[in-house]
Amino acid sequence: MINFDTIKTNEDPLTAISAIHHVRRHHDSQSLLALLTKITNEKATLWSGNVIGFGQYDYVYKTGRKGAWPLIAFIPSEKNLTIFITQGFAKHEKLLRKIGQIKFTENTLVLYKFSDIDLYALEKFLEAVFDELK
Repeated sequence: MINFDTIKTNEDPLTAISAIHHVRRHHDSQSLLALLTKITNEKATLWSGNVIGFGQYDYVYKTGRKGAWPLIAFIPSEKNLTIFITQGFAKHEKLLRKIGQIKFTENTLVLYKFSDIDLYALEKFLEAVFDELK
């Protein structure tokens, strides 16, 4: 679940990735960082909670409270890679289904192993979603 109280830090996003001691997850996290950097043409930012984000979405609650969240973000971990997309990806479900063995909800995509997915399909999906967000 997205915690919209997450804030940017001044730390290097590689800090979150370097804490992963699982060799495959570490490599997959570095690959996803490179892919999202290429797609978004944005510098990655580390947010609290080990969220690695690209771009920024500013929002205002009905109460007037303001906050920010990345347009696209992911959390690297020993267990999986979780990608968050602010506006969701219902419009891109056809592309999403081409990726391979994944789980997803309305705005969360969970990847377990890059070896189980079609990386080209993942790239095309993320490009389409990011183009829509811009």
